[in-house]
Amino acid sequence: MSEVRPTEAASDLDAIAAEAWALELPSSRRRGLRCHEAAVQVERLLTRFARGRGALDVAIGEGLLALGIGDRALRLGYCGIGDYARERLGIAASTAQKMARLARELRGRPLLREAVWTGEVTARQAETVLPVARGEDEASWVARARSGETVRALKAAVKTATGAEPEQDEAWERISVPVSPEARPVVDKALELAGKILGATAPKWQRIEAICNEYLGAHGQPDDAAGAGVLYGPVEDGLEPLMEYLEQQTAQWAFLEHTDPVLAPVAGAAETDPLLLDAELRRLAGLRAQWDDAFGHLAMLMRTLGLWRDAGFASFGHYCSERLGMTERTVEQRIALERRLRVLPALRQAMREGRIS
Repeated sequence: MSEVRPTEAASDLDAIAAEAWALELPSSRRRGLRCHEAAVQVERLLTRFARGRGALDVAIGEGLLALGIGDRALRLGYCGIGDYARERLGIAASTAQKMARLARELRGRPLLREAVWTGEVTARQAETVLPVARGEDEASWVARARSGETVRALKAAVKTATGAEPEQDEAWERISVPVSPEARPVVDKALELAGKILGATAPKWQRIEAICNEYLGAHGQPDDAAGAGVLYGPVEDGLEPLMEYLEQQTAQWAFLEHTDPVLAPVAGAAETDPLLLDAELRRLAGLRAQWDDAFGHLAMLMRTLGLWRDAGFASFGHYCSERLGMTERTVEQRIALERRLRVLPALRQAMREGRIS
């Protein structure tokens, strides 16, 4: 299995990070000008950062899986890999557990594991075909993922093969709540107050979440009848035909620049010494933080300017899944952090220096 040496990764990172930070949000009068060119430029850099970050996630997952064996995490003073990752690596416990879970599943699928480690198959593609890539069927499913078949198409194929919907680990849901003209000023005021608490850059969904939590804290869970007038629906439900259409019309976005696979660095999974595993995981987490810095900036540009539309995708989630190999929620969370960091430069500097995570 190939290894990316840290010096090579750092050198590559410095070169493309400088180009990434040279891109900024345009003024309002310039928005809409040369959108296609901007989309291609931002997309080229963003996919490169996503591949680099994804390769590190694969390696970190392998290291966390090794650390979770026996009492290794406990010997470092942590109750488990989730606790360790949060406190030691600055990675959310749920994210760390997901990384380790994928690493565990891949160990029983050697062909798929090799494809993920060499960067030929994204983690998103791998997670999609996990239920069917077993035994004699593994090779054919890995070949389909390697050939560039979209995540949407792979999900449809898995559904046909198993007769069940693929597992949605981070499903989004859209709700529609009728608001009368009389109540609208109250809602606007509540959103404004939530923004003062969360910060001026907090997106609307975070403000609504804060309002709902405040209500539940004071009034408790409402009965089912209280939500009778609320409409619910999966976010991607109506987009499936459009996704398929765009994939066909663009020949799977053939006009976008091809991004070379990025090899996952070896994370020392063979190590049994918790101290050595800890040192390696901290090194990888440090590299991940460096990749993540510019990734958040580029993702914010792609989202804020709506460049995913110009790149030929049905939704931002569609773009994240197909081009970045990541879930929409993961990218949205990083964008939310980037918005905060833009107005708190001292916080960004502290994160870059490793003083906080």
